Amino acid sequence: MDNIGVLPAFFETILCPIDFEPNSIAALEMAAKLARIGSTIWVLHVAPVQASPEFSVVPADPGHGAESRLCQIVRERLDDRIIPYETVSRIGDPAHEIVSLAEEIDADIVVMATHGYTGTLRVLIGSVCDRVMQELTRPLLVVRPQLGAIASDEHADGCARTPPSAGD
Repeated sequence: MDNIGVLPAFFETILCPIDFEPNSIAALEMAAKLARIGSTIWVLHVAPVQASPEFSVVPADPGHGAESRLCQIVRERLDDRIIPYETVSRIGDPAHEIVSLAEEIDADIVVMATHGYTGTLRVLIGSVCDRVMQELTRPLLVVRPQLGAIASDEHADGCARTPPSAGD
C-alpha cells in the first residue's frame, strides 16, 4: 500500500518559519500545540536580501539583531512547554530557504503563517506561503491572519534547548 497522503501519528520534526509578525507568532503557537513527546520544533527566520540603491544585493538585516530576537521569541513561547527546539537564521529568499531547510531536516510538517494579502498588494509583493506551497513536498499547515490582536544552550545556528533528562 502506498503511504502518499498518510500523516504520521505525531510529528517528530516540525518546521515553523517566522518573520516576527503577530501571525507568524500564532503559527509558532500552533506548532507547539502539534508537538508531542519526541517532537522537535525547528524555528527559522530568513532575512530577505534587498537591492541597494547601487543595485547590489545586501541582506535586509546583516547584523545579529534578528537572531537574538528569534531566540527571545522562541524562549518566551516554548521554554515553559518543555518542547525541544532549534533555531536557524538565514539570509536569502524566504520561500527557497524554507523549502531547503524542510528537506535538510526531513521535516514531517511545516507550520507557517500567511499575511492574507489580497488584490493589488498580493500581486505586487507576492506570497511566500504560495511559493512554499508550490515547491514543498511535505505537509504544510497554513495559519491565516486572525482578527484583532494576537495577544537553552547556545547553538551554532542560534539557540537550542533539549528536554531535561530523567534525572533532572
